[in-house]
Amino acid sequence: MEVSDRRDIETRRARERRGRSSDMSDDDAKKMIDAHASAGKISGDAAAVMRKLIDLDQRHLFEKWSADVEADVDAKAAFAEQLLAANAGYPGGVAKYIENARALLRDSKDGKNPFEGWTPSVPTGKTVEYGSAQHDVLEKIGMREAEQTCFVLVAGGLGERLGYSGIKVELPVERSTDSCYLELYVKNILALQNRRAEEDGPTGGCGCFGGSAPARKVTPIPLAIMTSEDTHAMTLDLL
Repeated sequence: MEVSDRRDIETRRARERRGRSSDMSDDDAKKMIDAHASAGKISGDAAAVMRKLIDLDQRHLFEKWSADVEADVDAKAAFAEQLLAANAGYPGGVAKYIENARALLRDSKDGKNPFEGWTPSVPTGKTVEYGSAQHDVLEKIGMREAEQTCFVLVAGGLGERLGYSGIKVELPVERSTDSCYLELYVKNILALQNRRAEEDGPTGGCGCFGGSAPARKVTPIPLAIMTSEDTHAMTLDLL
């Protein structure tokens, strides 16, 4: 299956899902959002972004909302906060993100090369020798930032090109234990998480011999897995 064909299928599926939703109009959705803002359930800034999303054909985000301003208050407020964070975190806001995404998908479907006119070159940089003094300094800087880090694993494709019908993240990375790629990925994140905790002192030990050192709280490092309709269920089963 060609990439453009798959995107066409995904677009059609998205439209079908929206078609099965309620018959709420854009005006109905905007009135509902304004009512929540007037009742103080969401901020005016969040309401403005939501109205803009509706104008960009994203009404389906709100079609499952209850018109009752007292219903699902926490969930709606959490969504509003996430939306504001996303809007602030992307140059031009979520509206620009949608515009850019649509343009990229359109160009991909038309077979346009996004790198047309660019000249490839080898970037300049520094080679850091493992175990050197410079390596140790840079590693310490990286470890301090580790607890502010989030990992995102893109796992929306199947292993068809590898001759495998399942998801690629469940393929084994070695044969002695048959550990899959996702397991190795998670173990590396956990190792980094524990190493970061140890940088500031003992993490408490296991207490196997009647006592343990004062434990430092381990800050979890988040992992987000981006799936698709093809891989979502199988990824959940693997987890």
